[in-house]
Amino acid sequence: NGIIVEVEMPLPPAHDGPIAGVSLGKEFLGWLLFSDRLRVEAEGAVRELRDLGIERMLLLTGDRQEVADRVAAEVGIDDVAAGMLPQDKLERVRQEIQLGYRPMVVGDGINDSLALRAGAVGVAMGAHGADVALAFADLALMTNDLHRLATCIRLSRRCRLIGPRVRVQRIENIGDVAKGPNDSATIARLGFRKGGLGGLLLVIEREAVEDRLRDAAGNGPH
Repeated sequence: NGIIVEVEMPLPPAHDGPIAGVSLGKEFLGWLLFSDRLRVEAEGAVRELRDLGIERMLLLTGDRQEVADRVAAEVGIDDVAAGMLPQDKLERVRQEIQLGYRPMVVGDGINDSLALRAGAVGVAMGAHGADVALAFADLALMTNDLHRLATCIRLSRRCRLIGPRVRVQRIENIGDVAKGPNDSATIARLGFRKGGLGGLLLVIEREAVEDRLRDAAGNGPH
């Protein structure tokens, strides 16, 4: 059985995050103000994406408008939609597609899953992402480092040099393709199923990669 103690509390301070009051017996001691801390690499990661020519970025979040505006201002994103439910994020992604864009959707939570599936490419931040987000995404980054998003784009652009000698297959065991370090295939794993190594694999013949990259080097930077 609990004991209820009535405590006189002053009005809480203005704050855009959760607030908790602390008391000892009937004496009010103060307020605890909680807020999310911006990831240290977030601003730099957004800047990297802009350097790659990606100018249009949207922040879709379930947080309150004040929190969303503050975060967007710190990282340099102008288009913000706050208070969004999973269906709202999905509809916004569909709207962008109808406008002629091919959005890359990045997320890690359950509320991002529908939007991840709807985007032209869904990228799940997989180190601490929800299982359903990983399952719905096209690509899972097994790290939370936002700089890897720019790395993915750079690699995808380089892969255009590889040409038709790329095959996509679904296998049950990665060992069916890669027998050892000297195997003739270079494998980039794009997806997975929890509990196993099966999934969608992009299998690139090593000779094709070497030939195309050699040609690219001879033709100058790309």
